[in-house]
Parts: sequence; structure tokens; C-alpha cells
Amino acid sequence: MNTMGKLVFAVNRERFELAEVDPSTTLLEFLRTRARFTGPKLGCGEGKNFHVNSSNVPSNAKYPDDCTNGYAGTLPHRGSNFQQLNSPNVILPSEQLIEFSKDYYPVGEPIKKVGAEIQASGEAIYVDDIPSPKDCLHGAFVYSKRPLAHIKGITFNSTTASKKIIKFISTNDIPKGGKNLGCMFWFGSDPLFADTLTEWAGQPLGIVVAETQRYANMAAKQANVQYSTENLEPPILSVEDAVRRSSFFDIPPPTFDLKVGDQPKGMAEADHKILSAELWDNGGENLLDRVRVIQADTFSLVQGGFTGGSTTSESSCEAVRLSCSVLVSRLKSLKQRLEEQMGPISWATLISQANMQAVNLSASTYWVPDASSKEYLNYGAAISEVEVDILTGATTILRTDLIYDCGQSLNPAVDIGQIEGAFVQGIGFFMYEEVVQNSDGLVVSDGTWTYKIPTVDTIPKQFNVKLLKSGHHEKRVLSSKASGEPPLLLAASVHCATREAIRAARAEFLSTTDDPNSAVSSFQFDVPATMPKVKELCGLNNVEKYLETFASTHQQVEA
Repeated sequence: MNTMGKLVFAVNRERFELAEVDPSTTLLEFLRTRARFTGPKLGCGEGKNFHVNSSNVPSNAKYPDDCTNGYAGTLPHRGSNFQQLNSPNVILPSEQLIEFSKDYYPVGEPIKKVGAEIQASGEAIYVDDIPSPKDCLHGAFVYSKRPLAHIKGITFNSTTASKKIIKFISTNDIPKGGKNLGCMFWFGSDPLFADTLTEWAGQPLGIVVAETQRYANMAAKQANVQYSTENLEPPILSVEDAVRRSSFFDIPPPTFDLKVGDQPKGMAEADHKILSAELWDNGGENLLDRVRVIQADTFSLVQGGFTGGSTTSESSCEAVRLSCSVLVSRLKSLKQRLEEQMGPISWATLISQANMQAVNLSASTYWVPDASSKEYLNYGAAISEVEVDILTGATTILRTDLIYDCGQSLNPAVDIGQIEGAFVQGIGFFMYEEVVQNSDGLVVSDGTWTYKIPTVDTIPKQFNVKLLKSGHHEKRVLSSKASGEPPLLLAASVHCATREAIRAARAEFLSTTDDPNSAVSSFQFDVPATMPKVKELCGLNNVEKYLETFASTHQQVEA
């Protein structure tokens, strides 16, 4: 903000005023020369180690010569750790450590994700953003509110919305020869609609079709379902009920415990062979830098493989690699003929001649990893430090240090984001996201008012992440490993740290009581560790109890 010739700004809530600012000075130059914020300069290009200090100051980072704009960070620590940790609006500088690999260059370079800006800004177009075509109809599911019951009939209240119903589609409308099939998985198949018996609360019974989505949604809420539980046993709504009544599923073969890999044998046989097609000596650089990879959709490829298990990135990269091999096979013989006639030729000449001789310069490959390529181990470790407010049960994550094995990262910039995102998602699982059900097993935590997800305040105040380069992996795509899902489990460190904080609070609080049955170290600490659970386990069921204890202690001292 410019006020009467002065530049006024704040860093970490500290106010600065500077006058006579040269308008041509860049922000980085200004902060270093005038505001006297200094950061250590990295030896760019001197090695493969990459070190970033990030702070709560946003920046558009690029990665020339193994560095981020040439500097380890733009702002240093200001103030003590104690002051900053107790400020809810401050995020401490954190580290992102990456060891680059040139084995498959340019694969392995930290490249910004395609579409990152439009996704982060909300400009990305999703299905719900596409305007409905003319005369489009809309549907809304009608769900069962009972976990185990016979369906005797479905009617709709007479309202404006119900009068807009064009059709109610149920099992009765499945064509002859068709199947009532919703999804198929290892544990078996689920029906699309319940037929005459509901098997769980929330099971789809049918779809209301109306002219608008609003009318469809309103009409679905006007459904009256007639149930009967005659001759039915009580439903099983918990693991304890299932064990008590010996109700178990057979374990499907794909989930059996298997020994994965032979570590000594793998180390002995590793040959570090680079698999890449070459047109020139630096074929990877010359080819990949000149190949345009289009967005994967049903226009470019009519089918797509299974995307679970963090396989999408490797599938895409292997498909691109194989497509490049196809292009190389088409161009190689032409290149040899041209060089016999003209001597060494450039890439531009080769492509120009290929175009004139009707060589197909586009290729597509459909590639899905086989089962053996999925059988490998991911390694990672994390340690977290938390602070628990014993009066409210609120948990603040002060610091997390995390190391994760990505094999040889296909894109360190994306992998870092995936790892950090998965960890924060794991924080939600271990600490916040509680699924609440009513007595019939129907989920009632159906919105953010009752179902709490991670927010920006959930992120550790200091979050240090290191990518571990574990070398060559023969069955992995370019020696890479998944980073999208496994790091979620490392957030268990936050839950464990909270448990230790609770144990310390119990030791302090329960030592002031005369209850001989009070247990300090032994307690059940379920997931998620929500605020009410943490508060209760700390020994303070309510603030009043704490105040009573506090008051009685002071009275004894005064006496």
C-alpha cells in the first residue's frame, strides 16, 4: 500500500514503512536491498540436490539448473519460534528436499502440472459446469432409510415438485434380458436398485426424472416408502454385531497377503539399464522435447484403464514412452536414407521430409500395468509434533518431518504436491472426518456442518518433506513409484503424537485426584481423534470440572 509517498507492508504481521521506492525495482530486489531480507544463494547447477525453503509468502517458483529462482528462500525467520508457534496466522518456513535424476531427461524434471492454474483458480470446466442441452432431463436418487426391510411400495406426496415428475425408474423398468447391476468389485457385485428388499440404509431404490435438477431433487425428498420387517432378523450395523453373529465375508484372492520382491536378489541383479529409444545420441532430449502430448480423453483414445492404486501417472508416462518408440521406428529408416544422401541432418529437416513422404507423425498407445508391476513396496516415515488444548480438545500440528520413497520421480513438482496433499488428507482421516450414523445405520454427517474436512489451518505450521531417490526398479515405469495414496498413512504420526499429548495431560491432571482407579497410560484412542474425544481423554470432561479442581487447589494453598 502506498501512503503519502511511503510503501507500507507487513511481513509475519510486522509493519514496515519505506519511502522513495524506485518503481522499476522488482519485489525480490526490493526485499533484499531495501527491506534487508536475505536468503542464502544456492550453488545452482553444481549438484543434483535441490533445497527449497518455503514461507507464507506466495511465489511462482521455476526450477532452472536445479534451483528455485537461484535462492533457497526469500524470507528468513523473524522472531522466536515461541512467538511464531503461538500465532495462528503464521506458517513457519518449511523445506522441500529433492534429489534430481538425469537418467531419463527430460522426464524427472520438476514441471508444473498441466491445468494447475485453472484448477486452483476455479476456472476448470467440469461436467456440472457444462450447460444442459435443450430438452435435457435430470435425475435424482431415492434412497432407503431402513437398513434391512421389505419394500411394500413407493408413493410421492402431492406437491408442486412431485407434479413435475416425468418418470420414476426402478427395477421394474430394467429391460428384459438386462441386469440389475450397479458396480462390480473384488468383494462381489452390488445391484443398481434394491428390488424387494433393502440391504442397507442409503441403498438406491430408484431415480426420479424431472425437467430440472431442482425439481428432481425436491421430488426425491417427497418419496414415501412403505417398509416391512416381518420375518427379518435385526440388521448387522457394527463389526461387533458381525462377530457376535458369525457374519463374515470370504477374503477375495487379490487381497491375500503376499511376499513382495526379493531384496537381496534385486540388489544383485540391478543393472541400471536405461530403456529409451534414440534417434540421436541424446535421443530422449531431442525427441521428448519435440513431442506434443495431448489431453487424454475419449476423442484421443476411446478407452481408459483402471485408475486406482496410483497407477494413472505411470500408465500415462509409459503410454507416451511407447508412443515415442512407435514414432522412432517410423522415422529411423527415413533418417538413415537422408543421411546417406545429405550427411548429418537436423530435426526440422527430418520432420519436413517425413511430412512430404506421408510418414504418420502421430501415435497413440493404450497401456495398463499388469499385476506384477503393482507388487512393490513403498517406503516412508514421518514424525509430527502437536499441541493439544486440554480445555477444548483442539489439536494444533506444530511440525511434521516426512521422507518418502518415490523411486525415481517422474515429476518432483507433482510428487511433492501429491505427498503433501495425501498427508493432509490423512490428517482428515485420523483427526477430523467422523462418519456419524443414526440407529438405522443411515449416515447423518452429510455436510461440512457435521463432517469436518481438513482446511488450510490443518496443515502443519512447519512441514518438511524429502523425496528419497531409491534408484533403479526393473518392473516400474522409468523406476518410478506411486505418490498419490500411500503417504496418507504417514499422517498416523499426528494421531500418535496426539495420543502422547493426552497421556501427558492425564498424568498431570489425574495426579491431582484421589481416584485409585484412574489409568494414565491405558486408554482407547479411536480414529478419528475429534475434539470431544481428545478433551474427554485428557481428563477434563468439561471446563467446570477443571475450574472446580483449580479452585479447590488454590483454596488448599491459601489455607
